[in-house]
Amino acid sequence: MSLGEGMKQFDLVGKSIRLIFEENILAVLSDSSLTVVSSAFYNGGIKKTKVIINAQVPEQYNDEHLHQDPERFIQKCFHSLKLGDSADDFVGMITFAVVGAFSLVSMRQGDLAVSVVATGGCTHGESAGEKIDAQPATGTINLIIVIDGNPTETCMVSSVITITEAKSAALQELDVRSLYSGNQATGTPTDAVVVAKTGRGSEIVYSGPASPLGQLIACCTKQAVKEAIAKAPIGGYPLGRPFKKRLEERHLAFGKLSAELAKVDCLGKDEKGIAKELNRLLDEDPVFSSWLFLAAELSDEFEQKRNPWQFGDAKDLALKFGKLLSGQEGAEKMCLQDSDCVDLPVFIKYTLIAILKNRFSGKKN
Repeated sequence: MSLGEGMKQFDLVGKSIRLIFEENILAVLSDSSLTVVSSAFYNGGIKKTKVIINAQVPEQYNDEHLHQDPERFIQKCFHSLKLGDSADDFVGMITFAVVGAFSLVSMRQGDLAVSVVATGGCTHGESAGEKIDAQPATGTINLIIVIDGNPTETCMVSSVITITEAKSAALQELDVRSLYSGNQATGTPTDAVVVAKTGRGSEIVYSGPASPLGQLIACCTKQAVKEAIAKAPIGGYPLGRPFKKRLEERHLAFGKLSAELAKVDCLGKDEKGIAKELNRLLDEDPVFSSWLFLAAELSDEFEQKRNPWQFGDAKDLALKFGKLLSGQEGAEKMCLQDSDCVDLPVFIKYTLIAILKNRFSGKKN
């Protein structure tokens, strides 16, 4: 298969297997047929193919337009590559993520090798098992895994579990949050995966995370997903992002914090003044942000019922936490007076009340 002008090409594991990128299309091309197991919407399932496509949907396509005839769109993308008739039975995925921000990770151990190509964004991150109101096409994490080896059909299906675990581990390490709940995300509603093998070498039976093949798959997948999500222009989660942004991802937007704290009498019910001081502290005081981050984690512990029994009641402990920060003997009484109407996670609530009470009283934390 000859390549058109302007295409960028990258070598994958295995002989004569390449990744190409042109405009809105990523494609894996193989001179020999690959055996594929996939959840791709076009020719998904178990197939033989020489071409795997991951195509970015142009901005002018909306969800309704795309869903009316997605096959036409992916076929148009395939024919634009001008690969000829030898590769007409391709496997295709689509995404609204920027495919040019893909990540490619390859590893080899002896005669066994794996390449993973990841694209993605997490504008619609979700936590599996929670209620999801819609099935948007935006924010998809698409993965292509190429194995230069000979796993059995069952082994390839099993590898999808390992891939999914590695993807979720990557999102956990980036602290990606669900759009719908603010909880830790496990993926997006429209993720897709393609696993392809060359069939070379001895038969491989196991691909769990502790097996040699599973180790390669998991390491490549986790690294590729982290890189792709961290640098995604849309829906990206870069490392070191501001804590104010991370609070928003937990459904604790700056405006909500200020509005809820303005309900507290001892803070003067001055929403603008509270917003100004809170903004200053988040931007300038790493100690304050550290306390608030700890408060957010403690709130999660109680909300998810992971807290040890020795912690006792959440409200009692949170009040003592606020008292510790404020250094005031009357902090518990102060917090109890008018905080019940504040709709914030319990440790966030009392941490902010205690710290801001001291700030507005002209005292140091």
